Parts: sequence; C-alpha cells; structure tokens
Amino acid sequence: MLRRSLVLALVASSALVGAASAQAPQTKIGVAAAVNQNLTGTPPAAASRVVQIGNDVFHRERLVTDARGQAQMLFLDGSAFTVGPDSDLQLDEFVYDPASGTGKLAATAAKGVIRFVGGKLSKNQPVTISTPTATIGIRGGIGIVSVDAASGATRATFLFGQEMTVTSATGAVERIARPGFTTSVQSRATAPTAATKATGDQIKQNLDQLNGRPGAAGGASQQPTDNQVAVRMPAQGGPLGPPPPGGPRPRGPQQQGPLGPPPPNRDATQQNTVNNAGLPAGSVVAYRLDPDPALGSNLPTVRSQATGGAGNGSSSPLYAVSSGPTGTVKSVQVSVAIDGQGTGQRSVVVVTTGEGGDGGAMQASTRGTSRTTADRNTTRVASSSTLSGTGAVTTFAAGRVPDGFVQNGSGLDTQLGGGSTPYGYRQTGTRVTSPPALGARETVMLSGYAAAFADSNRADGRIDPSTPLLAGQNGAPGGPGNVSISTDAATGRLAATFRLTSEGGSSGPTSVALEFGANPARGTYVDRTRFAAVESLTAAQITDGGRTVSADSTSLYMVSSGLASGLPNGVRACQCEFAQWGWWGGVVTAQSREGVAQTNHLHMGNWVAGPMVSAADMPTTGSASYAGHAVGTVVNNTARYTAAGNFAAQFNFASRAGSMTISNFDGLNMSGAISSQNGRDYGATLDVSGKPGLAGRAQGSFFSGAGDPVRETGGQFTIANTPGSQGSYAANGIFVGKKQ
Repeated sequence: MLRRSLVLALVASSALVGAASAQAPQTKIGVAAAVNQNLTGTPPAAASRVVQIGNDVFHRERLVTDARGQAQMLFLDGSAFTVGPDSDLQLDEFVYDPASGTGKLAATAAKGVIRFVGGKLSKNQPVTISTPTATIGIRGGIGIVSVDAASGATRATFLFGQEMTVTSATGAVERIARPGFTTSVQSRATAPTAATKATGDQIKQNLDQLNGRPGAAGGASQQPTDNQVAVRMPAQGGPLGPPPPGGPRPRGPQQQGPLGPPPPNRDATQQNTVNNAGLPAGSVVAYRLDPDPALGSNLPTVRSQATGGAGNGSSSPLYAVSSGPTGTVKSVQVSVAIDGQGTGQRSVVVVTTGEGGDGGAMQASTRGTSRTTADRNTTRVASSSTLSGTGAVTTFAAGRVPDGFVQNGSGLDTQLGGGSTPYGYRQTGTRVTSPPALGARETVMLSGYAAAFADSNRADGRIDPSTPLLAGQNGAPGGPGNVSISTDAATGRLAATFRLTSEGGSSGPTSVALEFGANPARGTYVDRTRFAAVESLTAAQITDGGRTVSADSTSLYMVSSGLASGLPNGVRACQCEFAQWGWWGGVVTAQSREGVAQTNHLHMGNWVAGPMVSAADMPTTGSASYAGHAVGTVVNNTARYTAAGNFAAQFNFASRAGSMTISNFDGLNMSGAISSQNGRDYGATLDVSGKPGLAGRAQGSFFSGAGDPVRETGGQFTIANTPGSQGSYAANGIFVGKKQ
C-alpha cells in the first residue's frame, strides 16, 4: 500500500526539474516518500516544520527524527536516504542534470542511522556523507552509516554496488568493494579500521532502526486506492516515467521493507511483490528450488545415479534477472559437489540457464558433468525444462516474475563410452523473502586463462588417455586474451569465449575455440561474482594440424565460483574482489586425424579472468606480494580428481621479476622464478617437490581494480612427468591471488 503513497507523492511533485548549478533557498530537490512520525525539517531561511509524506524537501534542509521517527527521502535522480530514530541529516548539496545523469549529492549526518541507496548520480561519482569523524563516499550502490550521538564515532557498512570509501579526519582511507564488509572510525584522531565482514548482529542492529514497525503506515493517514492513484497520475507520467499500460496496477501483497515497500533503484534483492507492470532493468529476485524426491538427489535437476550419491554439495538459489518492463527475464541456478579427496573423490557440476519467452513460461537448459568415482569415466548431464508461474502472475515475460513456479523437465545422462538413461523431473520454486545480498553489477570485459583435461571416446572403440587442454595456441601457453568474458548489467546477459590448445594425445585436436552464452537465452549475469552460461548455438571451431575439422559443442557450461563455492582439502578460496574464477566443462564431438568420430568429455575444468589494463599503464617501480589459491584436475594413473592448494607470489615491477609457489596441492609443492617482458603478463618454470620425476610451468597476468592496475593476479599451471621418469601423473589448473 505504501508504494501507492510513494507514487502519489512523486506525481504531486512532478514540477521538480533539473537543479540549476546555483541553488537558491528552498529549491526543491526531492520528496518525503515515507514518514513514520515524527520528522522535523528546517529549510534554509525558514521556520521548522513537521514533514509529512508527499512534502517537498529542499536544498540545505536539516531533517531530524525524534525517538520513534523514521523517514525516507526520494530525490529526482532516484537516490534515497532512509533515516532511523534520533537521527540528524542535513542535505548539503544536490545538483542534477537529467540529460547526462551527472551532478553532485552530498549530506552531513550528525547522529543516528542513515541508509543511502544510489540513483543515477552515484553511478558517475561517489555520493558523500560527512560525519563528525569521517567522510563516506558511496559509488553506485547502497551503504549504511551509523553515527554515535555522544562521541561522533562512525561505522560504515557497504551493502551493494561498486565501492565505498571511508576517509578519517587524519586523511587515512579505507576502500571497500565487497558487499557485507564494514569499517569504523572512533575519533577524529584515529584512522578507519581494516574492513571486516559485518556480523549478523551488526547489520540487524542497524536494520531494526530502519525497518517498518507494525501499524506504521509510512505517514499516510489513509491508504489511497488504485483508482485514486490512477486519477492523480497524469497521462504523460511523472518522475518515474509513464504509467503502466492497462490502467492502475492490481492490488496485491507488498513485501515489507524499511518504512514499507522499497523505492525504485533499491537493492534488487529486495524487490516488491511483482505486478503486471514488470520489474526495472537489472532487478534480481531469488527462488528456493526444491529437488524432486524421485531423483533421489539432494541437488536439483540431476539424478543420484549420475552423481554417485556425492554429498557436501551446495545449490544456489534460482536467480531471475529482469531487463526491464518491456524486456526479458533471465534465470540461472547452479549445483556443485566435491565429495572426498584424491582417488576416493566424487564430483558434479550442473548449470541451468533460462529466459522468459512471449508465451509466458521460461524455457531453460541444464548442462553438467559428473564423476561417480575417481577411476570411472565422466557422465554428461543434459536436460531441458519449462518454468511455469504459480499464483496471480504466471509469466516470466516482459520483466514479470511470479511468487512461485513449477519446473517440468526431461533429461538424459550419458556416460563416456557407455549408455544413456532418460529421466524426468518436476520441481517447485518458492520466492525467497530474505535472499543473499548482491554485489556490484557492472558491464565489463574480463580476460584470462582456462585449463581442463579431455577424456576421449572414439567410434572405433578406443578410449584415449586424458589430454590436457590449456589456454594457448600452437602447443604453447597463451596470453590472457585466450579467455574473454563480457557482461551486460542492463540485460543480465553474459557471453564467453575459450581458446584452448591440446597438449599431446594420440588423436586429439590441436586447438579448440568454444563459445558460451552468446545466444541471449544461454548466459545469465547476476552480479560481479555470480554468472554462468551454457553452450552457444555457434559450433565449436577445431583446428587439427592446420586443418579445420567437423565439430559440435553439444553440451557445455561455465560458471563463476560465486554461484558454485567450495574447494577440496579445506583450502580457503582467494577473497578476490575483481578477478573471478570458476568451473567449466561439457562435451565436444569432432573427427580425429584418422577421420574417426570422437567424443570428448571435459569435467570440472577451471578458468580465471579479470579486468586488464594495457601493458603501457603498468607500474615500473615498487613491488608487491600476493596470496590466494590454486585449483585444478589431477590425472593419477587411472584416477582423475580435483585438488586445491595455496598460492603465493612476489613481484618487483622495476626488474619485472619475482617468484611464485603453489603449496600442498595434492601433497605437492611447486615453486619457481617468474619473469615478464611487458610487465603485465609473466611466465615461470616450476620445480616440483613431493613426487620425483615431475616438472611444471605457469603463465599469468595482473588484473586491475579500484584504480590499481596490479590489484590481483591469476593464471594457469600444468605439471607432468619428465621424459624417462616412472609413473603416470599430470595436473593442470588455475591460480588466483590478491595483493597483500
């Protein structure tokens, strides 16, 4: 109901226009979208007043709540401030050019709890909030600032977006780019504390002061009806754009947010219950997907027989991403399990992506691979399904999503060199009321590396040994351009290309180019760390000995670790902010050199990619240390399994040289000197201890972030038996690290 009040208040203030560069006293800059009494406003050169819902707020107005007061102010660019009880906020500056989306927004918080939700202004430059002890800058996102009334001590928590900076009076700066992290400044003489993960109690303490209370109506003395809203809304629309087609929005339950339903541009994980007008572009909602008991598996869309009963698995929510009220809705859901270590390991990755169509139901494709035991061939998991909404909204089209759905699918499990088993499933999805917090949503290009092993089965009955595939060309490791990933934050789409080279193998292809998600329905982008795709409709491009061979990528997947968490051996994954890594695999069919049809299964390969700067922009002085993890596939005689270890590196940017180590990877330790010709990309020869007769090599690059061209690093590695050594052991994978 409060949303109608908010819309009504915005329409009533539709006379607001772009602010001029020179602000005059009592220049309107926004509207009180919700008020749970009491809120007192003091405009410049004017007497104090009690602010009610729908009242204008002014440039340089001071807004103060009493012991029970709560309020929400919505500005012309879509930004919003929410203040809790006993809060004191002054709106220092608001300049906004609607044509370019540029301007400035600044405020001063003397005490209390204030939450800022970014609009158009914060996408171009940080919005600043000054307190007695610190200055907080929030870019493209959401943050909560808490100020102690007595001491002025400040705590700032970053919830969503690109970045938050906290600058103390001493000039020290703490930057936070990971949602859910917090820092504090205790006095004007102290620096910000190092950012740490905010505890549940810390966040709850703030939200308890911002959340609506039972019986609070956001300041509306009488809730308006749909018809009243429709009558007050002009045909050309107000600051929120034109009214929805088909008349007023239908009445329906509202998801309670701070002071009532959330305003536009709020964190997309907490959208209103959806109506037929559709969601704004970039909105994200989440569903819990319940497995079908008939599958006998704790993972959705996959039979227990295909996983070997692998435990220790995790399944992400099903995320639905809207590209706008007139656009599509895309979805993604991922399950991963790595059960056990070494030769006793079982593992599975399953990725589902979909897109809402004109018919209303969402069409989805599931791709995955599994290994029921370490010494058995992989099984391909592939299915298609339809997601039909339940309740008042039955469609996923045109930006609409229901409160629940039923997923009906049919699939086929196919073991390499074995038979196929058809199966069906019926699963339900339920809207999550408290979904995971989202990170930054960015339109970016990532570049990097990938690695995997291909197990091949030929039509003549021969099964080739596992053949390593690495990002590269002509049998040598390649540069970071061999893996490219592009994201589109507005549409929720994602596309990726992997260019790989085979290393040995009696009849495998020498180079492979694979595409993921280029067809709009086959790649979904949720946020910086959560995205996935299945194969594009474009066929794989395979070159064998200089000739192009017939190929087909029938079942591929790639997924980021943000959707598929967990590493074996208790290794802690890199807490990287800008470099991303994850899993990939699937099935590629091709003709061998002898003209024999060949099926190649790739299970739980790895990739790493990040934003890159040109080599010319790399630093030429100083040094840095990095720490993170390495993960890859091991072929140990007949066993194939995933292993992980710790990664560390040091690099001198003046000499373009350093060293790296990968430790405790399947009981092995690898180390070597690294060198670089261009300062950005580097290589190393690795000495391996712990198992005689092994040697390795690595290649990596530096990734940029938050204005630092060398914020993080990542690359690929491979090890194998040296000529003449005994045994059959090989491994390849990726490493990723963060500057320490």
